[in-house]
Amino acid sequence: MAINKPGAFESVIGGDGIENAWRQMCRKRASRVSANSQLKATQIFDLAEQGDMRARELLQATAQVLAHALSNISVMLNTSLIVLGGAIGTSEPLLRATRKLLDRNEVARPSLAISLLGEDAQLYGAVRLALDRVESSILSI
Repeated sequence: MAINKPGAFESVIGGDGIENAWRQMCRKRASRVSANSQLKATQIFDLAEQGDMRARELLQATAQVLAHALSNISVMLNTSLIVLGGAIGTSEPLLRATRKLLDRNEVARPSLAISLLGEDAQLYGAVRLALDRVESSILSI
């Protein structure tokens, strides 16, 4: 996981970024590709909870990036609560690991909650934006 390199947040914390980092870890530590190398991000985090050291390492790295981002958002916007959604955001192992890191932060400690929209939060947000766009274009005629 290229945490110290500039780039899109999604490339590190998003499902594809986590899965790519996992595949790279699996290739580096094994002479052949295992079945575990094709896991989804949430499955990797579940594997971390079961004690897999590689998965734990990736979970901690992901939680660290997320905790830094949430701390910065909390400081900039003066928020006390941040609601996470989507498949990655609703991952209990990631939520617990991120909370532990935020609890140690001396500057900003926002509370974290999982959206009631769950894994479909982004979908609902996209639909809402589309409906707003349609409504504004119809009303401006």
